[in-house]
Amino acid sequence: MNWKQDLITLSEELPRLHKNLFFRRNEWDMKEEILELEKEIPYLTDDEILAAFTRWVASVGDSHTKIHGKRERIFPLAFYWFEEGIYVTHTSPEYSYLQYGQLEGVGGESITSVIERLRPLISYENEYLFQEELPRLLNSPQILHGVKLASQCGEITYQMKTGEGKRIDAVVTQCTDGIEAFYEVGPIGMGGSKYAKNNSIPYWFEYMESHKILYFQYNQCVEDSAFPHELLMQELLFILNEKQVEKFVIDLRYNQGGSSYLLKPFLDKIPNLKALKRFQKLYAIMGRATFSSAFLHLIWLKMEKAILLGQPSGSKPNFYGELGFFELANSRLMVSYSTRFFHFFKKDKVTLMPDYLFPTTFADYLANHDPVMDFILRQ
Repeated sequence: MNWKQDLITLSEELPRLHKNLFFRRNEWDMKEEILELEKEIPYLTDDEILAAFTRWVASVGDSHTKIHGKRERIFPLAFYWFEEGIYVTHTSPEYSYLQYGQLEGVGGESITSVIERLRPLISYENEYLFQEELPRLLNSPQILHGVKLASQCGEITYQMKTGEGKRIDAVVTQCTDGIEAFYEVGPIGMGGSKYAKNNSIPYWFEYMESHKILYFQYNQCVEDSAFPHELLMQELLFILNEKQVEKFVIDLRYNQGGSSYLLKPFLDKIPNLKALKRFQKLYAIMGRATFSSAFLHLIWLKMEKAILLGQPSGSKPNFYGELGFFELANSRLMVSYSTRFFHFFKKDKVTLMPDYLFPTTFADYLANHDPVMDFILRQ
């Protein structure tokens, strides 16, 4: 594979296409790193080169600018970073004994060391998005081999504390079938409240008549062909106008973006609805996965005096976004980049904080307990 040609393409196209690639790092330092990597390529494995490419792009410091590797194999465990630590939330049948186990290390290195080893490969702007993104690398055979946490390609040793409290070295082998089940690393699977169980579909809602609540979970800013946005908006507006709604809840905590234009017509109608006068409260649930276009919706809801609940946002309030893509011809890796800068606050902030903070805990996950919705129901 002609990695050198891909490196040349990457080093030329990314500065040309990005809105402001060198907003954080010195241009000459980044060019020097490209020259050094070009010299090293003949002595590196494909996985080490992938890790190096990923590291260089992530160093830009823009959450939208990253390498998108093709995931054709995976270690069949899904992880999530809870308040208490990183836990396994889903496994393939042969590794079911690791379900709900806590990750304490990888390849003989402590979890603290592993986190810092992987940190440079993640495109993030605050610690909240970093915690959301890290588990996506913990089951990647290419990345773990590329940073030498796996001594051989296709096999890894995780240091685990099982649900019974037993500490073990678990040897896990990669798989190539059914890998989509392990892409999602959020609080899903057997644990989690009912509000987490449908977070893999773009959007859904429920009118909770006994509580006079309209709950709307918006998980992806994309069009669902089986339930188009136009129909979604019609049904939401019908409930708002015809039912007794005292609380309107818009849940964005699992939404990492897409097109901000799809839901905007509905959001624009809310301030002019006569039904709005009946609301006792307008709520927006947010989290560290609330990112990009979903964050734009969150900003709008904040301007409309919505009560924000959940975790701090993964997006900075002022951020680069509105994606473009190009492909590296030989490796077929996709590279995303930002074409616009969004500026909402005079003073730059690391995150947008909720009005009421609710950390995501492993204890709540096991108990199928959603403290955010419980709080809303009690109000």
